[in-house]
Amino acid sequence: IINVFKVVKSRKGSMPLALAMLYPFVVLVGGVLLWYDST
Repeated sequence: IINVFKVVKSRKGSMPLALAMLYPFVVLVGGVLLWYDST
C-alpha cells in the first residue's frame, strides 16, 4: 500500500486512479475481516 502512495505523490494527477485501484482491495479485505469475525 505504501508503494501506491509513493506513485501517487510522484504523479499527483493519478489520485482518483489510485483510489479506484485501492477501493476494491479495501472492500475485499473489509469483507473478509467481517466474515471471519462473524464465524
